[in-house]
Formats: sequence, C-alpha cells, structure tokens
Amino acid sequence: MLMARALVLLLAFLLALRAIRTGSIEVRRTPLDLPLAALILSAVLSTALAENRVLSTFGAYGRGEGLLTIVTYVALFWLGAQFLHNAGEARRLMRWLLAGGYLVALLGIAQTLIGSAMGVP
Repeated sequence: MLMARALVLLLAFLLALRAIRTGSIEVRRTPLDLPLAALILSAVLSTALAENRVLSTFGAYGRGEGLLTIVTYVALFWLGAQFLHNAGEARRLMRWLLAGGYLVALLGIAQTLIGSAMGVP
C-alpha cells in the first residue's frame, strides 16, 4: 500500500506540473467515473455508519478493505487514465501490468518451492 500511495502522490504531482505548465487542467473522462464515484460514496457511507470507524477507515492488517485503500485504488485508476492518450497506450499499460503480475506470481511460486524444499512450513 505504501508503493500505491507513493504512486498516487507522484501522479498527482505530475498532473499538477502539467496543469501549471499548460495553464489549464484537462480532465479526461472515462466510462467508469460514475461507478467509481458511487463506490467511494458507498465506502464513505459505510465508514460513517460503521461500529468501528478506525477499522473501517484503515482496514485490518493484511486485508485491503479500508476506506483509504479504496480511495487509493480509485485515485490510481483515475490519475493513470489522465495520462493515457489513446487505446494503444492503454493496451501497452495493460500488458505491463499483466507482466508485473506474472512476475510477482512467479516469485511467490519460487519462494514456496524453495521454502518447502528447505523444510520451512
């Protein structure tokens, strides 16, 4: 989550720099803007009505269901969409994300195999 939040801050900083350089803010709309706004509104309402607001805001350790986590994921999507100009760039980004996911999965499998070969439970 630390890396995701750092990436959100970096993308927001780059968007602000672009706005300062051009003198205007260009907001690219996506078909998911309204559903994402509804998701955030639902998460805020759930947090406001939660029995344990701290747990609802930050989430439990090891589980990403807190309000801040949801807002971080939505911000990553929205800020990322602001830097895409065409469908080719979106496909390229999707390929890189899939490659990263495969790499992380391979590392997890390797750690499991090495751990089980060494007798570590």
